[in-house]
Amino acid sequence: MADSSVSSSSSSALLASTPGGVKSWQKLVNHPESQTRQSATDIGWVKRNDSRLNVVSNINSSDTEQDLKFKVMTSGKLAFTTQSDKAIHVQLMNQNGQMIADSDSKSGKLYDNYQSLLSSELTVQADTYILKVTRDSSVAPKADLNYAVQIKMGDTFVNDYVTRIAAKPKTDTTTAQVSNPVTGLMPAVLAAQNSSGYTFDPAANAAIFDILTSKG
Repeated sequence: MADSSVSSSSSSALLASTPGGVKSWQKLVNHPESQTRQSATDIGWVKRNDSRLNVVSNINSSDTEQDLKFKVMTSGKLAFTTQSDKAIHVQLMNQNGQMIADSDSKSGKLYDNYQSLLSSELTVQADTYILKVTRDSSVAPKADLNYAVQIKMGDTFVNDYVTRIAAKPKTDTTTAQVSNPVTGLMPAVLAAQNSSGYTFDPAANAAIFDILTSKG
């Protein structure tokens, strides 16, 4: 069973909102089907005191898991927060599938690592990582659930990236991008993130939990 800190929205702290002055970016992607580690959704990269990654998503009756891929640019302590309306099981692994942390309290050292992750004390190396999200064993196999996660390194950040995963599958597999006329204001240093579908959104300063609850 997953740790109680990720069991439900009533048992964990609200995810942090974006402070004033931070540049916010967002993208909308199609709901993945039959996802695995190899087909994980790319949510960007995280760098110490530079970026924060946010994901707002859902697991529907046809999903068995969702996999989120991100790149750590600088070695150091990784900070992780999650929110969900039903209990979820979270596993952190490298791109080769080697397990690093697990929210299952019976997973021994991996569970200890997960607790360190929640308290921003888990040290990771610069590499590509996969976050696997599934239903906790206490949740019905076909139950729908909503969840959100935040990932960052360091004490602050200047760029906030939000990946929203669509609630329903679509007929095509192209990435739907949020249209914004000020996309050209994006700094050149963030061009790599922009090529992944992010659009500059100066108004996206609402708490991620507000986005989660608005999904109904």
